Amino acid sequence: MKKPILLLTLSTASAIAATVWSPAPNAVASASWDTFTFSSFTPATGSQGAPQATTGGIVDTGSSVLNTTVFGNLAPPAGLYGGGDRYYIHSGGATWQPDLGLTATVSFVRVSYSLVGAGEAYAIPPVIPGATPIGSSSYPAPDDGGQNIYYHDFELPAPSSSISVNDFGDSPPGFSFRSFDALLIEGFNSTPVQVPEPSSALHGLLGVAMVFRRKRA
Repeated sequence: MKKPILLLTLSTASAIAATVWSPAPNAVASASWDTFTFSSFTPATGSQGAPQATTGGIVDTGSSVLNTTVFGNLAPPAGLYGGGDRYYIHSGGATWQPDLGLTATVSFVRVSYSLVGAGEAYAIPPVIPGATPIGSSSYPAPDDGGQNIYYHDFELPAPSSSISVNDFGDSPPGFSFRSFDALLIEGFNSTPVQVPEPSSALHGLLGVAMVFRRKRA
């Protein structure tokens, strides 16, 4: 079982292979997936289950799920790596569709995903139907873990406790060459605070980094 760990530190260095996020300080809830179980070498859709880590105390894990759709026939090397720590796509591609259930409403949402190595942002970005996009950006994992993190912010048309994100990911056809490492969804009651510049942390400013740590098999 993964456990969210809050670290108060002057350094962002970490030996943990899991994605280290820079969470927004005004988030009232979050849910993350960073271990995967479903994989297929032929076109199929399957569930990665409930989030493995949550914060805020209002995430309903029973109604929160991440689905993966594989399109095209995947040729090795592809699929689950490191016991499900990441999902690599070589040929073909995949999309991701998360649903987040809460026991209280939020008015803003941030969807963040991390890719290992040099993978560029997905051609199909996350979209919340009916919501207004209010910003997007990217940053390298603050622990120099090798992940690139991409995030998209949305204002919901009305406060909601049910968040459904359209399928996002690779655009067929072609080769992906992307290694999907983790997904984080945060909920807010005010405009999401932008992620600080990584250089500010490296200059020794005191910060909080939220780490979702995998339990290795």
